[in-house]
Amino acid sequence: MKLLCCGPDAPKRTRPEFQTEVTLMPPMFQTSPFARPRAIASTPSVRRSHGLRHWVERGGTVAMVIALSSVLAIAESPAAEADDRKRVTLGWTETPPVLDGVMDEAAWLEGGLVTDLKQVLPISGSEPTQRTEIRIVTDGKTLFIGFRCYDSNPELIVHRRMKRDTFPFWDDRVGMSLDTFHTRRNGYFFATNPNAMRHDVLLEAENFEISWDTIWFVETSIDAEGWTAEIAIPFSSIGFDPNIDTWGINFERGIRRNDESMRWSDHAPQRLISTMGVAGNLEGVWGLDQGLGLEITPGLTLRRVDDRTTHDRFEVDPTFDAFYKILPSVTAAATYNTDFGQVEADNVQINDDRFALFFPEKRDFFLEDGLIFDFGDVSQNGRPFFSRRIGFNDTGPVGIHGGGKVTGRLGPVKFGVLDTLVEHKNGTGERNLLVGRAAVNVFGESTLGAILTRGNPAGGRNSTTVGSDFLYRDSSFMGGSKDFRASLWFAKSIDDNQSSNGRNHGYGVKLEYPNDRISWTLGFEELQEDYQPRLGFVNRNDVRHWFVFSRYRIRPEAGPFRTIDSELFGQVFIDSGNEVETVNFRFVPVEFTNAIGDGFDFRYRIRYERVANPIPTFDVPDGIYTFHEAGLNAFTSRNRPIRIGLELGHGTYFDGTRTRVGLDLEYRPSQHLLVEVEYEYRGVNLPKTGSILAGSPDRNDRDTQLIRFKVDIAFTPDINWSTFVQYDNRSDSAGINSRLRYIIQDGREFFVVFNQGIDTSTNDLVRTRTEAIVKAVWTLTF
Repeated sequence: MKLLCCGPDAPKRTRPEFQTEVTLMPPMFQTSPFARPRAIASTPSVRRSHGLRHWVERGGTVAMVIALSSVLAIAESPAAEADDRKRVTLGWTETPPVLDGVMDEAAWLEGGLVTDLKQVLPISGSEPTQRTEIRIVTDGKTLFIGFRCYDSNPELIVHRRMKRDTFPFWDDRVGMSLDTFHTRRNGYFFATNPNAMRHDVLLEAENFEISWDTIWFVETSIDAEGWTAEIAIPFSSIGFDPNIDTWGINFERGIRRNDESMRWSDHAPQRLISTMGVAGNLEGVWGLDQGLGLEITPGLTLRRVDDRTTHDRFEVDPTFDAFYKILPSVTAAATYNTDFGQVEADNVQINDDRFALFFPEKRDFFLEDGLIFDFGDVSQNGRPFFSRRIGFNDTGPVGIHGGGKVTGRLGPVKFGVLDTLVEHKNGTGERNLLVGRAAVNVFGESTLGAILTRGNPAGGRNSTTVGSDFLYRDSSFMGGSKDFRASLWFAKSIDDNQSSNGRNHGYGVKLEYPNDRISWTLGFEELQEDYQPRLGFVNRNDVRHWFVFSRYRIRPEAGPFRTIDSELFGQVFIDSGNEVETVNFRFVPVEFTNAIGDGFDFRYRIRYERVANPIPTFDVPDGIYTFHEAGLNAFTSRNRPIRIGLELGHGTYFDGTRTRVGLDLEYRPSQHLLVEVEYEYRGVNLPKTGSILAGSPDRNDRDTQLIRFKVDIAFTPDINWSTFVQYDNRSDSAGINSRLRYIIQDGREFFVVFNQGIDTSTNDLVRTRTEAIVKAVWTLTF
């Protein structure tokens, strides 16, 4: 995933997730976020004893944690603890600067000064081609950061993005990361471009939450000498430890036209500005005023729904959210009659297999401090907690009457407790859903933690899941500039009043060396057949899963290409009866990328699949299949006015063939307009060969097509109108989501949303569900 100022030259991390196709998933809040996982029959008599598994089940997790931590502690060099970090002192002023995009107030002269940025790319550690001056100052209530970005050719400054939370990497940009607890593990990231676009991100180790928003302010300007950005972050918008006088901090600048990136502290290209373990120090942080630490956000939603399957209705729903900082580092949150009608729709996804898809969280209440609840570096399958489970049952979305949350950090401990009450609907009674998470800092950048969940969103008997995890992080591995990571986790799910054969555990271990020239990942996990965390995400259990990823990168000193990569990814799934279910290898012999992000690659895939149960979307007989696919991927840079991405693939598929085509066209003539069209095609040709489904046709051919059309109009950085249309021929339906967002001031927003469902199964387009929403929220800060 390319996120958070990493770009095409950052190391590519392939997580052990099984992304082979399932069924089309409709937009957010129309159905459950994932389908029920299939039940895999197992025969106890053919199970064999596996030493590692039984050792873990008898309590070997603690011993494993201790053993692994001891080894890694020895590997951690004393050089990693050396106090040779870069430093800047926070300036203080009685008269704060006025945010107008021009750093001409005397207050800026009181600020700490940073000028010694160095290149990350193209030549790590070299002097930048353009000069940058950064000032950082406070009046005790707000943190002010000023960037003066000199440019010898200001007419070549790239600034084609304006909408809030758009990824800023493809423009000229500046950014800063803040570790306000000085733990070297977590923090905040703020970035902007010459259009005063705001991009704010939560950081937790190497994980990001880009959907998170807080209250902060930006003004920018372009002149004959370059461009300037003035940033103001109220201390009431972030958590911090009031008992320390030093924060972690880092700064960056990017010049898009030659893909030059520079940072203040640490210039290793494999790392991001979010790597707080190598950040510099911001000193003189003391006496900060957070006010009462209270935010109250009342809101009102007006909704009109016309649905041909139910009665039409008009609804008026008041909403209420509140956040109170019990301590500067501990926040209590409450929500009442929670409404998420303004949230953008999910992308429809095409999947042609039997395992459910994963959809990211987008709801503000769950995003706030949401990374605290992340567990074990488990990206998808096997997660003991997945917040998208709250607000859904097996029949679709359900309302959230209210909820409460306490999150924060006290000394070396981070913790979070979340409790919600969901409504009675569709035969599922009203119920509480609870999750608690805590982790303690150990070693330089590592954590040891535990999690507990209680509840069952689907109804029926309640369920409890408990787990523990150890995450090791070292950004100065063996005393050098390389990164090394390791994770170990164990979890157990327990349904009330239900006997178990003891096979209700999940556990895994992963080792990572995610560096620029050489990057690799090696891991193992087991999800037993009765491991079903009801508040988590499991789309494939009764498996032992091995996975490996490696990449070798060449950086030519001359020529048209910035990087030349070779990659290999492999995974093997074996069930509890020692039967191999899936073997999947993907080989990219070569991928070429130039300095601004144009590139192409060739890839080859081999897959082995044992089918022992019906596949819902295809008529595939039981049996063992091995199939191959060759592919080509070509793309132009997103900083061009017109961007083109093309993916082609063809090969065998079960006992037939499959052709894949993906096309992405993006037109961005200025910062005010984006038009994007995405097209996906899957042509599957499967002959009927002993069908297991009665009454199936002679052939099982199927062409699946998906079209997405998006138009974004950004009138200003605070006024945006987005229209998103999706159609697929699998469900014979289309959906329109149109949203006007007016940010009067951060935390004070107005939305107008229109949703339209359309049945396309006949020649006459039939409207199925029409929804119009007007929503306003108004945050009061004390």
